[in-house]
Amino acid sequence: MQNIFISYRRDDASDATGRIADVLRSKFGENLVFKDVDSIPLGSDFRRVISDAVGRCDVLLAIIGDDWLHATDEAGTRRIDDPNDFVHIEIRAALDRDVPVIPVLVEGVKMARDRDLPESLRALAFRNAISVRSDPDFHNDMERLCRALTSELRKSSRLPQWPIRVTVAVVASMMFLLALGVAAYYFLTSAKRLEPVAPTRPDAVRQVEEKKALVAAVSANSTEATVATSAPEWLPLYPGAQPQGLSIAIDPQTGKRVGSYFFRTSDEIKQVHDFYEDKMTRAMWEVSRAPTEVWGSSMAEGREFQVTPQQRDDGTRVRVTFEEKKAGAAAAGANSTEATVATSAPDWLPLYPDAKPQGLSIAIDPRTGKRVGSYFFRTSDEIKQVHDFYEDKMTRATWEVSRAPTQVWGSSMTEGREFEVTPQQRGDGTRVRVTFEEKNQK
Repeated sequence: MQNIFISYRRDDASDATGRIADVLRSKFGENLVFKDVDSIPLGSDFRRVISDAVGRCDVLLAIIGDDWLHATDEAGTRRIDDPNDFVHIEIRAALDRDVPVIPVLVEGVKMARDRDLPESLRALAFRNAISVRSDPDFHNDMERLCRALTSELRKSSRLPQWPIRVTVAVVASMMFLLALGVAAYYFLTSAKRLEPVAPTRPDAVRQVEEKKALVAAVSANSTEATVATSAPEWLPLYPGAQPQGLSIAIDPQTGKRVGSYFFRTSDEIKQVHDFYEDKMTRAMWEVSRAPTEVWGSSMAEGREFQVTPQQRDDGTRVRVTFEEKKAGAAAAGANSTEATVATSAPDWLPLYPDAKPQGLSIAIDPRTGKRVGSYFFRTSDEIKQVHDFYEDKMTRATWEVSRAPTQVWGSSMTEGREFEVTPQQRGDGTRVRVTFEEKNQK
């Protein structure tokens, strides 16, 4: 089972730890957050029990407060130096087993230097840390931590792809043969069955009306909406959704349509996940699920989607991103009627040197008035170089920047702007997706 192991000292930052654990349980579920080793059987070697528990987790959070490093025992010896100290055992077990370790700095502490740590824990000093401050910054910091954890859990939740694809291919073949048999039977028994039937089902009518509402919301509220008029027909609309915005663009190098739209619902995140997982699995897609996302692909049709719900005070806000082959798309950009009206990314977001542009889509969220968008580029550089570039540029611009193994993201609360950079290593180099959000100045 995927889980998050929280390592902390009970006499160091216990209040902050409890609050962090509460947020993580609400985001990822009660069963995925492991906070205390309270049930060590009598007579058991607690070192082995703790080591085994850490070995089964997907990521370990080391909560570090004021007394974490300097806490001492009755003899005046630092507890962190004691090989039998619980915290020492937990972190050493994670490092030895190559479990991702994220130092979480609370109460304004700084990360310990490697020379201040015992030799077996010195690798901790080189793990990228995140600060979780008290109010009013607590929730913003926790959102960044949750995004980093989502990235780690998503990687560990991926199953080998080839067995799924083989299974899908076999099942699809069987369904195709079955459909041929049924069609032949109906053709031979009754010609009347071939007569077209009008689509009068209530759910079909509802989906048409909801797509019209989605388009109307974008057209009425956005000057940067795309020329495209609807989301793809193959992507089901959530029942009773309140449309938020739509943006579609053509990737000029691959000719694919890439885009996103938003909607709100009063349903819980789990209901949204269940709906899309069920719909796309029934459509014979290869679907995966993490605590905060559902995503999938159809290799035969060249289509991909990702659904990311977020719980907010006024309900659940859901972002749906999609990508598909554009039929007959020889060259995009100038030849496409679905390119966005927007002509460039925000000037505050630095462009990567010598990047090969891929596509840009920008839309206005009619509820918040914010500009939301994304663009893509390719580069021959490694992922680390892309991360280093954006982390350095935005930190110099006094942004609050965080970094995970697969992402760099940051925000400027004073300017109302956010960004996220997600590189992916591919056969022909590194493909990078940059998403951004800002207050609309128009």
